[in-house]
Parts: sequence; C-alpha cells; structure tokens
Amino acid sequence: MNRFFLLILSLFILGCDSGGNDTCPTYDQDCAGECYGDAEIDECGGCDGSGFNEYGCCGDETLNADGCCGDLEPNCLGQCGGAEIPLDCAGVCGGTATEDCNGDCNGTVGIAEGACNCEGDLPNEDDQCTCDGLLGFPGYNCDNECMLPLDCWNACGGLAVIDECDNCGGLGAIYECGCNPLPQGACNCSGENVSSGCELPNNTLSLVDGYVFYNSDTEIAGFQFDVVGADLISASGGAAEDAEFTVSNSSSTILGFSFEANSITQGCGTLTILEFENSSSLIELDEIVISSPTGGNLGSINFSYCSGQ
Repeated sequence: MNRFFLLILSLFILGCDSGGNDTCPTYDQDCAGECYGDAEIDECGGCDGSGFNEYGCCGDETLNADGCCGDLEPNCLGQCGGAEIPLDCAGVCGGTATEDCNGDCNGTVGIAEGACNCEGDLPNEDDQCTCDGLLGFPGYNCDNECMLPLDCWNACGGLAVIDECDNCGGLGAIYECGCNPLPQGACNCSGENVSSGCELPNNTLSLVDGYVFYNSDTEIAGFQFDVVGADLISASGGAAEDAEFTVSNSSSTILGFSFEANSITQGCGTLTILEFENSSSLIELDEIVISSPTGGNLGSINFSYCSGQ
C-alpha cells in the first residue's frame, strides 16, 4: 500500500501549469544585479573584474622589494599585509618566551620566587610577591602588565591565531568552497555549468538542456517535481527507466515510482530526460520530493536544486 503513496499524491497536482517570471530574488542575482547573470566578484573585490594581474596583484600594482603587492609589507612570518606579530625575547615570531623579573629570557614568568620584589630591583624576602595582597594573574606582573605575547584577540598569552581564511581563531577552510560556503543556488564554487550529476553537491537535482542530473547518498524509491518556465511534453530514459520506474507527467509536473518496489541505486547520473515546448529563457525545477525505501515505508530525503545552466 505504501508504495502507491506517490501515485495517489499525483492525482491532485497533475494538470497545474507554471509560467516564467522576469524578476528574481536577490540570491538569484549576480553581483551586477542581473537576474541569473554570470558576473562574479573577482579576487580583488570587483564585480566582473579581471582579478589578479600577472604579478598576482590587483590593478596596476607590482611586487615591491619585499615581494609584496604595492605598498604592503610582510610581517615576521612573511605574510604580506598580515597582522603584526611581536617577537618574543628569544627573537621568535609569535613565540611565548618571556623575561622574568631578573631579565632572563624564558625564566620564571612575573616575579621569580625569592629573587626580586614587585619592582624587580631588590631581593624579595617573602616567599611570593602578593601585589598589595592579590596574587598576579598568570602572564601578568604585579603592575598588571602582560608579560606574554598577545594573540589575535589581544588575550595575554592566548592561543588564538589568524587562520588561512584571515579570521582570528577561525576554523580554516572547512566549507565546500574553502573559506566560503557554496553560494545559494549554485552547483559548484565557480558557478560554472555542470555536465553530469557527479559534479553536483550531495542530494541535489539540476536541470541542464532537458537532462535532470542527480546526486544522492540514498537509494531513490520515487520522485516528484514541478517544471517552471516551459510546458512539459514527456519524460523518459535515464536511471528511472533503467530501474523500470513508471514515469508520468502533466504539462508542469512529473511523477516517477516503481510498482515493483524497485529503487534507483545511490550515486550520481541522469535521473530522466525531459522534453518541453513553449519554453522561456530559463527553465527550472521546483517543489522537489524525493523518497527513499526505509523499512518498507517511503522516507523523505531532503533534496535541493541548483541551476546548472
């Protein structure tokens, strides 16, 4: 009974038409404000600009004597324009070696027990310097001065550093596109066209020249989606046909499932191939429902759509 779920669901949605739209939301506009345009922000922050020149710099800048672009200067780690990093008393960039009250590098931090008083110029007769009755915080002397290098959050002796994405204490390049998440509606980090389902993010559909590409980490037991921007004539071929799915359509909606409880193997490829008429300049899929066989019941998979053309 459960495997007829999608067929029953289709009875009241077939026959609904959808038309094109000459406006689009902000996330479907490129950096120049054009709907579904291909203008992108280049490496220098310009919209549809030429990006880095032959020197790896922006505009007409060239490399200076320090090997940095324009008037940028390297810090002690050699990072052009990077945050200034202090040297410790041993001359190590960003090191943690400090001088104790005797002036010894990497000696006891703050007041060395039995060595100096709070001013650091007389023998200390007590077991420890109490600083007016309050022990100094770790890393600070009795004048409340930090004796350790500051991290990028200005914490005394802190461990936070600038990651490769130029964020203090950041997690680094952990996103799909390195330092940034995948742009909404895009199929890959560069926004280029895709030519197969295996170029898509996981659990995603994309429509390119009538081919419905897919990438799924779960077996597909059924699917349903709307076509926006054209009148749908037919759907055939692809993994749906290989799995002996029954595929039916109206002018705007397509439904596919198996009476024999067959499934499309998890992976990537072409789900089915659509034929249109009366198409606009942009055809997209909407209202996507993908089901998986879970314990004999149809379980929903959270699928997204990206524009691959």
